[in-house]
Amino acid sequence: MTNSEQDARIVIDDLLRVAGWDIKDHQIVRTQVPIYEPGKVAEPTAEYNATNRPTGFADYVLYSNNNRPLAVIEAKKDALHPYVAKQQALPYAQKINAPFIFLTNGELIYFWDYLNDDARVVNSFYSQRDLERILHLREEKKPLASTPIPDYYLRQG
Repeated sequence: MTNSEQDARIVIDDLLRVAGWDIKDHQIVRTQVPIYEPGKVAEPTAEYNATNRPTGFADYVLYSNNNRPLAVIEAKKDALHPYVAKQQALPYAQKINAPFIFLTNGELIYFWDYLNDDARVVNSFYSQRDLERILHLREEKKPLASTPIPDYYLRQG
């Protein structure tokens, strides 16, 4: 990690605190989360055995209270535009089943609901409650055609 990426992480930590995340609670916010891909072997390290090595590390992963991954945060140094990290963050989120991705350099924050939309600039990180609400709305969404039309509804014209 370069000094400027470390600086960006300090800013990101502060922004997460402002959004209501307790970055000291490692059940809710985890950093440098190893991402595993079955069948692929990463470079050997002392702490991982030959059959179970991570293929990468997510900078941050935000979790719900029931230990479900909500979002991956890909941090970049402030000299880089965070949007360039899309293809790096996507496989991480897919492998751990996190429905959302934040891309940031500490100055710009992109929110990406990668199953439904492209990444878009947001003013801040979303709180745990916000992410859970968005996920709930997505899971409870029904097609408009399946909504019954009440008898008292009159069609005119």
